[in-house]
Amino acid sequence: MNDDAKFFFFLSGFTGSLVFFCVSLFLYEDVSKSLLLASLGCILFSVAGRRMLCFALSGCDSAKPVKFSNAVDSSEDSTPSIPSGEDLAAVTNLEAVRNSKVIK
Repeated sequence: MNDDAKFFFFLSGFTGSLVFFCVSLFLYEDVSKSLLLASLGCILFSVAGRRMLCFALSGCDSAKPVKFSNAVDSSEDSTPSIPSGEDLAAVTNLEAVRNSKVIK
C-alpha cells in the first residue's frame, strides 16, 4: 500500500472515530460508551474507506481474477472457472521460488 492509500485509510478511520464519538456523545451523554462506539466507527469507516479506494483505483489485487496458464476454458463467453486448491498452491509456490532471496 503506498503512502497516499495509507493516508486515505487513516483519514477515513479518524473521520469515522470523530463522527461516531460526537453523535454518540450527543445521544447517550456517556463518555465511556462514546469512546467504545468511536473505536467501532474508526474500524468501520477505515474498512469502508479502503474498499472505496480499491474500487476507485480499480487496481486492487483482490478485485482482479487470478488467471492460470493451465486453466482450460470451454468458451470465451463463460465466466472464469474457480481454480482448485492445487492450482493455487502451485502458483503460490512458483511465486515464492521466483521471489526468494538467499540469506548469507
